[in-house]
Amino acid sequence: MYPSPTTGEVNIDMEDYLGRAVRIEVYSLLGQLVYFVEIDEVQTAVTKLDLSVYQNGTYLIRVHTDGEPDTTKWVKLLMP
Repeated sequence: MYPSPTTGEVNIDMEDYLGRAVRIEVYSLLGQLVYFVEIDEVQTAVTKLDLSVYQNGTYLIRVHTDGEPDTTKWVKLLMP
């Protein structure tokens, strides 16, 4: 996931998930689920998320697919 820190847009490398169903979740530091999207079949190597609607801070982004361990990364949002 890049860039971090970001001013809003985050790119998620989805190459390992091509052709698979995934769920992407965004959590606040308080553990609250603030956003999620389910993709029936990943078709592109990069998925973009726009975090600009959220407050500055650190967020956990988790990618889940059946049969594989979840991938999680921290992303820092720094809006000007």
